[in-house]
Amino acid sequence: MYLMADFDRVFVGAAPIARISMTELFRFIEKRIHTGEPGYVCCCEAHLCVRAIFDEGIRRVLEKAALVLPDGVSMSLGAKLLSK
Repeated sequence: MYLMADFDRVFVGAAPIARISMTELFRFIEKRIHTGEPGYVCCCEAHLCVRAIFDEGIRRVLEKAALVLPDGVSMSLGAKLLSK
């Protein structure tokens, strides 16, 4: 079973963005499909990361997600820079 904790992550705002390769992402999705394990993946853009700082509901949704991915080049780049 994959949990968000199984992947390195970096917080952008209050969003726990997974540091995951495309290969790992496809394995993760295939495994979830085959096992029927429930869960959801969030694609997080910059505005949502900032909103999660101030909105506990949004923050909880992101924290409970099976995986939180960066949505867009700016988020990917920001997560990469923050992880250094």
